Amino acid sequence: MKIKFYKLIPAIILFFMFTVQSGYSIESGLPLSADELTGASMEQVKSIFPDAHSVQIADTSAYWVLNPEQKKIGRVLLTSPWADKIVGFSGAVPLLIGVDLNENIAGVVLLENRESPEYVDRVLNSGLLSQWTGLSEGDAVKKSVDAVSGATFTSKAVIRSFQKRVSMDSQSSSGSVVPWIILLGIVVLIGFLYYFFKQRKNKKPLI
Repeated sequence: MKIKFYKLIPAIILFFMFTVQSGYSIESGLPLSADELTGASMEQVKSIFPDAHSVQIADTSAYWVLNPEQKKIGRVLLTSPWADKIVGFSGAVPLLIGVDLNENIAGVVLLENRESPEYVDRVLNSGLLSQWTGLSEGDAVKKSVDAVSGATFTSKAVIRSFQKRVSMDSQSSSGSVVPWIILLGIVVLIGFLYYFFKQRKNKKPLI
């Protein structure tokens, strides 16, 4: 049995609506245990959010932080894999970045890496990681931060990794309406095609 294309258009519309809604959901997933937090530990999350009890997947490499009552108290972002190609002296310098509910930086933690302990200590003792705390994501990305003397490569990699990941998150938050604009355009186009094929079907041939 041959199926007319125009008859499939309503189903196609529903498919696109479901796909876009699912693909851009920021509330997916159930609370995760500490072992399931990719690339970081719950203790590291608690160093930024002391009331953290569990985390919930928010997006790729991002997690909602939940308190014991399962209420959201902020988010944590992982720079990996987005900044994996930004290297210090011996490789990438992955970060855990906390963002509070007001979209301000709540804290930054340097995760396990292959940098020399001497360089890492210089970065940590310099106060570099706290320079962004309290700033909005936009201001944090724009802030001019100097490299740490004696750990230039490591500190520059930290700065660039932070800026890259936070910039991506900021753009994603401000541009969350874009998928719905695309969806609206698709629906309008498919609706037009539906009308066009319907009219052609109903048009009587001239005798």
